[in-house]
Amino acid sequence: MADTKHDDGERVVSNETPRPLKGHERHIQHTHAGKAWTAWCRAELTQFDWTFTSIDHATYAIQQDQRLAPCPACVAVVVRILTEDTETDP
Repeated sequence: MADTKHDDGERVVSNETPRPLKGHERHIQHTHAGKAWTAWCRAELTQFDWTFTSIDHATYAIQQDQRLAPCPACVAVVVRILTEDTETDP
């Protein structure tokens, strides 16, 4: 699926399959009940995936300069949702 744009021309994160993560990157797990086993970037997760369990968990890792980093696509979606003042996600 191609990228779409808002009326103001701002690029929206596409629904394409996320790129493979680098060795130190981990997805941020969606915490909404209807999104179980899904990352914020729409990657499908398994019970064996090591993920950040919430946005807070990923934020603390960044603040504490941890070796592991959140998936850039997950971060982009979260930032977009927070700056658009909306409760819907991709």
